[in-house]
Amino acid sequence: MHWEHYQKLSSLNVTQPIVEGIDNLETQGSGRVEAPGLQSLGPRKIARRDISSIPNIITDVKSHARRYGHAYYSLACTLGPRPCLIVGIREMDTIQIACARIATFSETLVQELAEDIAKADRLRDNQYSAVESELFSAKAEIKVLRAACKSKDAQIKKLNIKLAEQSERLAELLHEQFSSKSETSAARKRRDASIDEGAVGSKGLRLSPNTTKFAAEKPKKPRNTSGRGPKNWDNLERIPIPVNFPETCPCGCGGTIRGYETDEKREVIPAKFYVAVRKYPKYRCRKDNVTIGTLYEPTLMPGLTSGTGILAYLVTMRYGWGMPLYRVENMLNHDGITFYRGTMCKQIGKLSLALKRVTAELQRHTLDDASRIFFDETPLKILRPRTGRTGQSYMYAAHRDDSSFGGNAPRSTAFFHRTTRSMTHIHGILGGKSLIVQHDGYPGYGRLGQSDTDVANIVSVECWVHARRNFIKAAKTANSPFANEVVELMGKLFDIESTIRGQPPDARLSYRKHYSAPIIQELRSRLREAHDEVLKRESLGKAINYTLKRWDSLTQFLDDGRIDLDTNPVERQFKPIILQRKGSLFIGSEEGGNTWAAMSSLVETCKLNRVDTYRYFKWMIDDLATLRTNYLDEDIDFSRYLPWNAPAHCMVKLPPVQ
Repeated sequence: MHWEHYQKLSSLNVTQPIVEGIDNLETQGSGRVEAPGLQSLGPRKIARRDISSIPNIITDVKSHARRYGHAYYSLACTLGPRPCLIVGIREMDTIQIACARIATFSETLVQELAEDIAKADRLRDNQYSAVESELFSAKAEIKVLRAACKSKDAQIKKLNIKLAEQSERLAELLHEQFSSKSETSAARKRRDASIDEGAVGSKGLRLSPNTTKFAAEKPKKPRNTSGRGPKNWDNLERIPIPVNFPETCPCGCGGTIRGYETDEKREVIPAKFYVAVRKYPKYRCRKDNVTIGTLYEPTLMPGLTSGTGILAYLVTMRYGWGMPLYRVENMLNHDGITFYRGTMCKQIGKLSLALKRVTAELQRHTLDDASRIFFDETPLKILRPRTGRTGQSYMYAAHRDDSSFGGNAPRSTAFFHRTTRSMTHIHGILGGKSLIVQHDGYPGYGRLGQSDTDVANIVSVECWVHARRNFIKAAKTANSPFANEVVELMGKLFDIESTIRGQPPDARLSYRKHYSAPIIQELRSRLREAHDEVLKRESLGKAINYTLKRWDSLTQFLDDGRIDLDTNPVERQFKPIILQRKGSLFIGSEEGGNTWAAMSSLVETCKLNRVDTYRYFKWMIDDLATLRTNYLDEDIDFSRYLPWNAPAHCMVKLPPVQ
């Protein structure tokens, strides 16, 4: 009820008595009731006949309320019939007096007041409905805004993650473009402290005094500061060069020569190409009156216009020094020799087929006779016929090097060209073998060692360098202190390995159990602690997930002394392949890829065993020519044509291959 309407009713002196009377009626209880204002009469009990008159009074109030307004009718309805209601006389009198007064007022005034009250009620109801509608709309809008805020928060979080990833990627690209790419600089700094001083153990472990044979540092070679390198020319032929000087003293005194001062300079005779002419006599047989010829010298590939020297030269230039055939063609043209690269390519392909038994023997030595190998692959472009485009093929490499655990078997590398990186090709190369395979963790190696495959006897071992590389990237691009700590722990493992390189497997295993195992335990606990605190999409999170996912395969070196920590030996074998890839752009066909793999296998194995490629191929081709008539005989032992079995004149003094 609005204030102005209430004031109109108050001026009539009617509202208050009615309200007070009704309130008192509603709040009375049973029993004796004191009637305020009638103390002189004293308390008395209301008779039953008084109670029976209450409905009549209420009816009278209702009738007056019907006549004079909705508001009074509503007030009267609040009473309602109440059986056995005990009320006070004063309350009943008040209601009767109020009703009597209402009857005396003008009917028009009461009706106006009632209409004003009704309008006020309707206005109030409308305003309440409007406010309620606005409140409902506001709540709905708040709900929508909250959902929008939640969506925006998720979007902001996603954008922040994306921004962090792009920032890390930018830092990574800048680092790759302008910073040092070496991953061993930190390890070299740690080695300056020397393992003997106790920088090995993860919890204060120090090397035992009884292990000096492992920890002893190799003596450093004296550094040459002259800038010209060591003058070691003992393997070069000395050719005397005549010098014209007078036999007596130039002053004319007649003094004779007493001795000579020797001046030595290195010289070179450029490659000299010539045509080898061999004359085979023809005889006239007087007995039969016919002409009898003689047999030609045997050759491995009859019909070629190139001798063994040219073939060995082409293989050396193409696969030994990574020179594309078009460049060799230009060099020969410069000397006045017309030799098309297409012809070179065909002749090298025929030579590869002729040496197929030798390359098969090299593969057998690398895979079948080994107990541990390194395995990796690199992509090569291959020309797709009738499409005008190039596709992707892969060169796989199996590298055998037993020197790290004291083995004396010759080092070798066998390359295999395949059209895809499918797991099928990996199983095709390694199927049926029983050996340890160290690889880079590519998913194609994921089923090595599983019992339901043809590679069930393979022990799969992954590379710590690849795991460390992820943390190095996180340390340099994301500035992560935790990544630096992990790199330091992994560096200690490599420091330990450097001290036991070349030792027997049992000694290596015992040393690792004592010094490497505590570092591995600490490293694993640190990675597990940080696993739930780092976002998986961050570079550090990816590095942690990568390492923990491959933990069992990475820690195989604690169970077998033949296992190394990394696959660097086989990755170094790909350097010539990558150099040739840059110069050749693509392989012309799958046969060309097989030729590349076969020739590279023999050439890289020559380098590993300090064999001169040119002299080796020339000797091998000439010697195999004598077996041409029975070349397919299974009893021939082609292992004697492997590089390390070449004669002494094929060996050269090369720097040790690391």
